[in-house]
Amino acid sequence: MNLYQEIVNYEIKDQIQQLDFEVNINRLRKEIFSIITKNNYGYDTVSLRLPPGESNWVDKKERVETGGIAPMYYDLRGPEFREEFNYRPNTEYTEWHPDLTEDSYIKSMISSIEDHVGFKIGRVRLAWQAPNFGYTLHSDYEPMRLHIPIITNKHAWFIHDEKIHQMEYGKLYHLITSGPHTAHNYGVLPRLHLILSTYGTDDIMEKVFELKDPNKSTDNMVDTIKDHGVDNQSLGVLLQIEKNEKLIGQDNLVLINKLLKEK
Repeated sequence: MNLYQEIVNYEIKDQIQQLDFEVNINRLRKEIFSIITKNNYGYDTVSLRLPPGESNWVDKKERVETGGIAPMYYDLRGPEFREEFNYRPNTEYTEWHPDLTEDSYIKSMISSIEDHVGFKIGRVRLAWQAPNFGYTLHSDYEPMRLHIPIITNKHAWFIHDEKIHQMEYGKLYHLITSGPHTAHNYGVLPRLHLILSTYGTDDIMEKVFELKDPNKSTDNMVDTIKDHGVDNQSLGVLLQIEKNEKLIGQDNLVLINKLLKEK
């Protein structure tokens, strides 16, 4: 967290942390709900900012990101896979959704949050999470994400560094995304967050990408496997079972085969 502490304008105490920032939740909620209902977006993830020339405010490829594809899978499949699913740097997200006018609360709030946090904000989106749904453990290619829960419940949880966190409705939180994390919603209603993706200077972003070196990701996974009771013989058995059961999934098969070759 030392890298981040050099940049942000407050004391970092945890990987997931509520920030001392006042959100006018009534204005924010009114603006968000107006966009969703006016455009019949339903439960789709909606980008409120896009790169110039794009108009896919609801992009079906988004399901890959919200499905929690881990960075090691991107690395194993190579740059063609990342390109296929339209990975774009946060610096390119500069054009606001047409329903956000000049007096938009969201637009003015983003500027204030940038001053408070110290990072620039690129992509801005509305992301639902279905009841009884969770993402795989993963990390992301940006320094941190900022979350404001719009609709939530006491059974909506984040996990980071083996610690469970809950984000309170209408509050601003940072989530340091360079470390493995996940989110689950065990409530009976969908969860909705406003999510702000950040970026820093070229130097900072280079350091963030170093934290996510694919070799380090693989090494960490090997250590986790060895420390939690799965050895080469166990991995081999899993592969044999998988021929008949098809429970692990193609992404995990690629990873297991890679780990077996390295051991």
